[in-house]
Amino acid sequence: MISEPMKGGNWRKRLQDAVERSDLAMRKISLRAGLSAGYLHGVLKDGKDPTVDNLIAILDVIGVSAAWVIAGIGIDPAEEKLLRDYAILPDDLKSAFLNLAEGMARRCSPDDAKPPEEASPSDQA
Repeated sequence: MISEPMKGGNWRKRLQDAVERSDLAMRKISLRAGLSAGYLHGVLKDGKDPTVDNLIAILDVIGVSAAWVIAGIGIDPAEEKLLRDYAILPDDLKSAFLNLAEGMARRCSPDDAKPPEEASPSDQA
């Protein structure tokens, strides 16, 4: 079953653009992704629908975010990897990770990370 964002077909155009920017042949991308040599050609030229796992493998080879290709949402591949890694953590580690990330964000940008009720009077001038 194809998800809603993929039904429109714009994802194929974004994938095609990403493939062209990669300067790799479709055959080479397919093989590096562990797929048959003609897999990507079938997706882009013959209109075949990729499995999620195979699409992710292709995108990993060309260094493009699945969120961008599938839904047009701009996200850096490193950020997407972080989200994928976070998604498989058990709940207790997710909570610890969020606490760590929030603490790091506050240290990097203390004024921007303060909730409005904690802002000092000089911040509101």
